[in-house]
Amino acid sequence: MSFPGHGYATLEDPETRELAKEDPKGFFARLPEKVIIDEAQHVPELFSYIQVAADQNQIPGQYILTGSQNFLLFEKITQSLAGRASILHLLPLSISEIKEANLLPDEYEKIIYVGGYPVFYEKKYDPETWMNDYIMTYTERDVRQIKNISNLIAFERFVKLCAGRTGQLFNMNSLSIEAGVDSK
Repeated sequence: MSFPGHGYATLEDPETRELAKEDPKGFFARLPEKVIIDEAQHVPELFSYIQVAADQNQIPGQYILTGSQNFLLFEKITQSLAGRASILHLLPLSISEIKEANLLPDEYEKIIYVGGYPVFYEKKYDPETWMNDYIMTYTERDVRQIKNISNLIAFERFVKLCAGRTGQLFNMNSLSIEAGVDSK
């Protein structure tokens, strides 16, 4: 584990999320002093308690907050955690990290196809299946939380068209025509 001595709580779990929303003090009372709170964007009310605890306890790294939706995480934080927080952006695995773990494929095409998502190396998932599932869950759940997307099929088409244009000049008009949506 990257953070030995830290407990773990995920707010993806409905019961844990409900406890955190309904009884934040009780939620924190059940946790060890140092803890990783995953999917923290689901209960932004916790940030007030974290701010107070950070000021009182002065324990660096006491709370490690993670979230798959960093835009929602930041949008829902109303407290200033300036001076109390450090933000880390995790990148996919590099070729040297994959090589160091003795997982580097022999063919460069396979490296390009698989990419750097750890799940492909750790669990041997098929990238095509995993990406299709990822897009489906992303559009069905995450995008609906951000914006009221009424036509998910058009949105999925838009995402796939954007992926196909990687490395090209952005042409909003041609993209909107192919996606079947207004250029606005």
